Amino acid sequence: MPETAPPATLSSPSWTPSLPELRDAARALRAGHFRRPTLAGWAPEPAERAVLVVGCGGGVGATTVAVAIATARPPSRVVECCDADRSGLVAASFTELGETDDGWLRGRRGDVLLERRAPHDRTTEPRPPGRAADCPVTVLDLGADPRWADNPRGLADLPAYAPVVLVTRVSLPGLRRLEATLLALPAADVAAAAILGPPRRRWPKSLIHSRGPRTRDLEDDGRLVVIAADWHLALHGLDAAPLPSHCLSAGRVLADLALPENP
Repeated sequence: MPETAPPATLSSPSWTPSLPELRDAARALRAGHFRRPTLAGWAPEPAERAVLVVGCGGGVGATTVAVAIATARPPSRVVECCDADRSGLVAASFTELGETDDGWLRGRRGDVLLERRAPHDRTTEPRPPGRAADCPVTVLDLGADPRWADNPRGLADLPAYAPVVLVTRVSLPGLRRLEATLLALPAADVAAAAILGPPRRRWPKSLIHSRGPRTRDLEDDGRLVVIAADWHLALHGLDAAPLPSHCLSAGRVLADLALPENP
């Protein structure tokens, strides 16, 4: 009777990593590449209102949408929860304010305070800092956490204390990811979705027919906001230039949906 190999365990790996692979893994761990944004233990203070902005994929414009929403509700702040090497706020401040004691870099963009992680801060989980005294509104930019991109059901771990604004792009993959993310969240938690690309009237029929039921419901409720792509933002990302007027208009619409003036 042939022998059966024992199941692979941590003590008996089925493969042996090479020395260069081990060095690369150690370097990646030190750089924080496997650290994930977390909101554990954080909640808005009694006088604070918050909204969560979640990208349905990488590079969809979640940080731009977060800044647009915050700009519509001044004074406010944007807290970017990703690691420093993935930041979209590096050049977005009009004025840099320096680093806080708990490892956050602060900048000012008009009436909006921008907070992002310092590059060397790898020792603690990226938990949002406490509320700034002059910012009653907080927009948490959660970006596209790899956990959620690979498995949108991980979004079920998001706290229920704040409405969610989802961000994606006008494409078949973008709409599929939006629908998958919507299915992972209770409908009541999603305030709106922003979708970057051409206006709705220019969508091809194949794209219109690809919308899932949750996406159609969102559109029927007037909570699917299309934002025209901008050449400058696509090339440079967020910088010290003012946001285009159509982005500011979309930010006001999203703010009205997620953070109404008279809730």
